[in-house]
Amino acid sequence: MKKSIIIFAALILSSVVIMAQPKIEIVGGTTKNWGTVSPADSPLKYDLIVKNKGNQNLKISNVRPTCGCTTAPLEKDELKPNESTKISITFNVSQNSGPVQKQIMVYSNDPVNPSINYTLMAEVVRPLTVLPSNHLSFRDLVVGLVGESTLKIKNTSNRNITMSDFVTNPSELTINLSGKKRLRPGEEVELKAKILPLKVGNLNTRISIKTDHPDFPQLEIHGFGRVGESPIFNNR
Repeated sequence: MKKSIIIFAALILSSVVIMAQPKIEIVGGTTKNWGTVSPADSPLKYDLIVKNKGNQNLKISNVRPTCGCTTAPLEKDELKPNESTKISITFNVSQNSGPVQKQIMVYSNDPVNPSINYTLMAEVVRPLTVLPSNHLSFRDLVVGLVGESTLKIKNTSNRNITMSDFVTNPSELTINLSGKKRLRPGEEVELKAKILPLKVGNLNTRISIKTDHPDFPQLEIHGFGRVGESPIFNNR
């Protein structure tokens, strides 16, 4: 009988210990979807609310955003039962196009959910879309020989857009577009870029284009490549 009482008391004590614990809650769920946005809306901002639904203090040990978003320091990193705190999120989508998804990891001393994956989502619609990707890719480059890369620029808005002031960097980069180019809705134009590499190493290029769209005054297209040695030219 005495042994049974001891076992029963131990079970009650263990139940109390299990029940006495912090419990993290992300108010509103673990996903923030801004829906359709434009680059002009960037940066996107949101205040994520974290609440302690348990009966012991909740300690938030770390908030880790992935590339492309940042978080401000926590107002509080230790919450009493039923207390809340705010995590201010800034999500940069100025260089994105199409569906974008990033994560923020929230770590705490909640024994059941020690880490929570919070998802940020948006559909970035640009008046001008660069296809098939948003950058130039220069392949098989060697010193002294011209390399080429081609993209298409498409007007995905519902109004005419005029592009002008085509600026390339470095000076060895040339393109087939100049002056002014007007695109009707749904119309696209081919952009051909050529580069004459002068030295071995990583290559980075940039094309800046002004537009008359009020929400998208400038289009920037970056380019990348790796320049190898030439068996013909002096590579120094």
